[in-house]
Amino acid sequence: MENLPLVSIVLPTYNRLEFIKKSVRSLLAQTYPSDLYEIIVVDDGSDYDIAEALKEFTKIGSSKITIIKQPINRGIGAARQKGLEAARGGLVAFTDDDCVYHKDWLLELVRNLDEFAGVGGRVAVSDDFNFFQKLLATNLNKCGPRIENGRVISIAGNSSLYHKNILFEVNGFSKDLSGNEDRDLNIRIRRKGYELTVAENALCYHYPKRTLGEFIRWRFKLGRLLLQTWKRCPDAYPNDFRSIMNSRPFNPLFLFCFPYNIVRIFCDMITFVPALLILLVLFFLYKINVPEESLLKLFGKNIARWCLRSINRQSTDFGVLVARLSHYNNL
Repeated sequence: MENLPLVSIVLPTYNRLEFIKKSVRSLLAQTYPSDLYEIIVVDDGSDYDIAEALKEFTKIGSSKITIIKQPINRGIGAARQKGLEAARGGLVAFTDDDCVYHKDWLLELVRNLDEFAGVGGRVAVSDDFNFFQKLLATNLNKCGPRIENGRVISIAGNSSLYHKNILFEVNGFSKDLSGNEDRDLNIRIRRKGYELTVAENALCYHYPKRTLGEFIRWRFKLGRLLLQTWKRCPDAYPNDFRSIMNSRPFNPLFLFCFPYNIVRIFCDMITFVPALLILLVLFFLYKINVPEESLLKLFGKNIARWCLRSINRQSTDFGVLVARLSHYNNL
């Protein structure tokens, strides 16, 4: 019999009533011993009564689920930190309200943590994804662990487990970040000399954006949010982001970097526009009931992957550049 520790699962939520019940239901169905984990739901200022929305679950496991309500929306970083501060377990897992978890998810995370500071799970494709979500999940999965040169440099906030004492050692999540809070945390953990790892069988089913428009807006927003984490750790970003970030008046590099990035954005549009048109044709054919298998054969997986990655990169880069130019006076 394994000697398993007490685990606290932090689930932040904000105005996702359609997803939150699925998330909680999957967390209550974990194979991890029921008396050895708690679920802390942090309502980040939702428009509805979260306690009423989850009433069916709190009746089943009233002692297992704790609901913390923040009066206003403060962002994902503040919500995760609020849950961390309320955690009773020596290990703390983090989830998202647009994810569903395999029944062995928590058990696999705990088994693979060992001497590492944190462990991240894998993101899988769900059977009830729509066509666009399946394309995103299979061709552009940005929600799983980031591995470079064989080293895990970041694990996703929607499927992760950490030692609580290490989280407090690095001061937890940055409360002012409304995105990229997991990347910011992982950078600070690795700078302390700790390592991260991956649990291959800890599966999380993350629901990607449902439409192309939602996806573009999300990547643009993410690009703008990158500015906040870059200010803290500029050397942790690749050279392409650094060049954009250095684009501001009175910066010695401005005369080079700013024209370079304007030209770069313009050149990127050459790939963005045809990629967007191809995807629009793809979705139109899907809407008129052309079978998915036929569409994939017609366009090919490589074409779909190129289109999505092109739109992903250009949307994110444009968000970074807009944020950099609009906020340079404050940096």
